[in-house]
Amino acid sequence: MIRFIHCADLHLGIKKYGKINPKTGINTRIEEDLKQFDKIVNFAIKKECNYFFIAGDIFDKRKPEDIVKREFAKRLKKLKRKKIVTVIVIGNHEGVTATDTAHCLSSEKVLSSSRYLYIVDDNKVVETDDLNIICMPYYDRHINFLERVKYPSIVIGHLEMYGAKQGEYTFKNENSVNPKIFNNKNIVYVALGHIHNRQKVGKAIYSGSINRINFGDEHSIKGFIYGNMKGKKCIWKFIQLKSRRFKTIRDIWSKKLIENIKEELLENTIIKVIVFVDAGEVVPIYDIKKAIINKGGVIDSVVINSNIKKKIRDKKYAKRRKPEEFLRHYLLGKKERTIKRGLKILEKVKV
Repeated sequence: MIRFIHCADLHLGIKKYGKINPKTGINTRIEEDLKQFDKIVNFAIKKECNYFFIAGDIFDKRKPEDIVKREFAKRLKKLKRKKIVTVIVIGNHEGVTATDTAHCLSSEKVLSSSRYLYIVDDNKVVETDDLNIICMPYYDRHINFLERVKYPSIVIGHLEMYGAKQGEYTFKNENSVNPKIFNNKNIVYVALGHIHNRQKVGKAIYSGSINRINFGDEHSIKGFIYGNMKGKKCIWKFIQLKSRRFKTIRDIWSKKLIENIKEELLENTIIKVIVFVDAGEVVPIYDIKKAIINKGGVIDSVVINSNIKKKIRDKKYAKRRKPEEFLRHYLLGKKERTIKRGLKILEKVKV
């Protein structure tokens, strides 16, 4: 029996909504994501897993800060000490494409491949003592070895599958990968990253990102996959993790809005407020922000949507009129010589 963890899209290094922790010198947003990853690492150790798969986008940027790479390396060393084989497929956020495999882990000695750590930036098969692992950091249309796989194998990829969904959008463009490429019976489990919504597309499983990253994830459930594989059989389940909260508050402006905010549970919640008002109405943005902060919330933005009503100053001019008539109406009350001068100018500019 092979026990494994499948996670993806850690996106370590994002600082938005965080601040420097004076005790550690690390941004609190980065610390929060590292703690989320710690939950998965500790779960793998507790369950005595044999393998730990990360399907790309470990970091949010191609060149993460050294402190972020060091903190990530500490977690890998923890897995190594427990003799859990970790296989990492590099994702597009690290910089890997079909034409460029240079990435931010290329020269990191602390993260160099070994018996218990494989960092894969090209399409190839990693063979261990008891498992074949087909690694696909990107899709190459010339790949044809998948249909020739003869032994029970696991695929780890950072791919966009045809039919996968991100929010309300469904990927159906020509660059999307056809799920049928994994139809070989010897491909037992397909662990994917890149799309942040957990889902199953054909045989392929997206674990989703381990934490909510932005408002696109507001209603998404986050976590990782825990699987058990024996021969050509694999049983897996999604393990949900408590994730940072994003909340959008939409309401028509009234003083009750602030009262409603005061009654909300907003501790450590990232808030976006969208207020709808009539044209010219004043909204006390400061008071709204103050109410959010007092409830322990983190402000993303307060957006004012003004309902501008088109008004016609004189209803009799709502109908189609000649330019001369509009000019006379505009110059109503002016001296006759001014009106005549305006009519001469109008005559010159007529096309």
